[in-house]
Amino acid sequence: MDDKTPNSQPLPPIWQRAVDNWQSESVARKKVGVFSGGAMEPRTMANLDCDQEVETPTKYVFNGRTVFYDKYELAHFLAARTVVVKARYKEMRPPLRDQLDKSRGKSKRRIRE
Repeated sequence: MDDKTPNSQPLPPIWQRAVDNWQSESVARKKVGVFSGGAMEPRTMANLDCDQEVETPTKYVFNGRTVFYDKYELAHFLAARTVVVKARYKEMRPPLRDQLDKSRGKSKRRIRE
């Protein structure tokens, strides 16, 4: 893998592809949405940078206005905030399925197993 961050876990495939496909070594905050495929917006990233409790990637400022991040640090930051969801409707517990059906306005119809 082309992982440049020292002492780190390997990136999940989705973020490794984002790093491999990105042309430069840095990602401008304005382009965080493009880099992440829409998972993180630049405005959200700016808010997280202001929050003292959140450990964000090192930010660099160019010419007093443009903020950018190292693409490897950003990918690891996004990977740490990513959760894989594998639940399907059929696999949900019956009480949860019934609650979901009621919220959608459906009656208790039989669900194909």
